[in-house]
Amino acid sequence: MQSSTPTLARRYLYKLLANVASVPVYLVMEAILPRALGPQMYGNYSFATNLFQQLSGFLDMGTSTCFYNALSRRQHETGLIAFYLRVSLLVACISLGVAWLMQIPPVGGLLMPDVPGWLAPLAAVWAFLTWWGRVLRSMNDAVGATVPSEMSRTVIALLAVLALASLYWLDILNIYSLFGQQYAMLAATALFMLFGFFGVRPYYEMQSTVTETVEGGIAYSRICSVFTLGIFIEVLGERLLQATGRTVHTMISQSVGAIINIILDPILIHGWFGMPVMGIAGAALATVIGQWIAAAVAVYFNFKYNPE
Repeated sequence: MQSSTPTLARRYLYKLLANVASVPVYLVMEAILPRALGPQMYGNYSFATNLFQQLSGFLDMGTSTCFYNALSRRQHETGLIAFYLRVSLLVACISLGVAWLMQIPPVGGLLMPDVPGWLAPLAAVWAFLTWWGRVLRSMNDAVGATVPSEMSRTVIALLAVLALASLYWLDILNIYSLFGQQYAMLAATALFMLFGFFGVRPYYEMQSTVTETVEGGIAYSRICSVFTLGIFIEVLGERLLQATGRTVHTMISQSVGAIINIILDPILIHGWFGMPVMGIAGAALATVIGQWIAAAVAVYFNFKYNPE
């Protein structure tokens, strides 16, 4: 089975890939948002989000770095994680409190001149989720879960590009749908990764005392939890096809995912064709790859055959 602690080179390779995958997000945003929102609203959006991003960074005051250093030395100290969750809640409350104060015209006019006050709460939530995402990645680095964490960030970044382009293509991209799309991506990443990295171990330790069973279950569940959005998109796409009577296309998307899974299982589990021997983690990776490919097929069929 693959070592539970990836090499430093492998961890940083996945970080590099995740950073590269985030580039299309920024390019698409810069190309689409000014056109979709208009120059004035795009300027207001940029000003408000940048203001609250700076506030989150100020409230951090270097505590996230200290937390990372402490957690890397005491990985199983749950009290440390609970303490920083309370710190994060405090950051969220202060950010929302400032956004609420900005609803008072003199305060809003001073801090966000010529920017609508209703943008403040939306920008505050966005900035907090963005900051919390960085904290969560540091937590994953500290416990040696860099590889699945960065793989998740890569998938979410590419999915964000698809979502933004779809909203623009459907002519429903506005300031509200933009914030909704970003909230969904940021929140989904945080929730799935939190469960995947900190929730599965207690669950499996309650079910079995066999070390090999526990570690194998954790490896499988962590990967499936991180990439679980794929199965959600696949099911949604297939249900839309079924609702319009296109069950043959549903069968095709399901079959494609299953066949990909069957082909990849022995390759990734046993390390065929030069691939590393991944064991149970390979089975999980084959599963989620099949799910994401099936999701892509289902989305394609919906855009082609369900224009309504």
